[in-house]
Amino acid sequence: MTMDTSIADSVRIALQEDIGSGDITAGLIDEAKVCNATIISRQSAIICGAQWVEEVFHQLDQRIELHWQVNDGDTVNADQLICELNGPARALLAGERTALNFLQTLSGTATRAGIMPMLYRVPAPRCWILARPFPDYARHKSMPYVVVGVLTTGWGYMTRS
Repeated sequence: MTMDTSIADSVRIALQEDIGSGDITAGLIDEAKVCNATIISRQSAIICGAQWVEEVFHQLDQRIELHWQVNDGDTVNADQLICELNGPARALLAGERTALNFLQTLSGTATRAGIMPMLYRVPAPRCWILARPFPDYARHKSMPYVVVGVLTTGWGYMTRS
């Protein structure tokens, strides 16, 4: 299984769980209605999950356009614009919860890994185990460090560094 296949499969399963055979609320919107939407951060974070967001909307309606203002791995501030979307209102409404769930969960994992290196101190070998490379942090420490991935069972492709 490739990463692209895994992303498509995880999104398909998530959409099936979330909207099943159709989103009742989105069904109330005129089928011809086109609208714009934005994704804005509520707090500072390290962004992760753009591929999953793209796949959610791709599976619902390929006419949806996404214009990312940041890249995966970028740090954003509170109230910062992350992405602008344009397309059929029904599909945007149907996919927003699933897309935001992926973006929030993966960005939360990336953010947590990025700010918590001290929790992984290993006294015996006298090193730091970090969830991702921290050259600035490591430069100020006299101990070596080891980089490891963060893995949540069932989310291997999504949370692997």
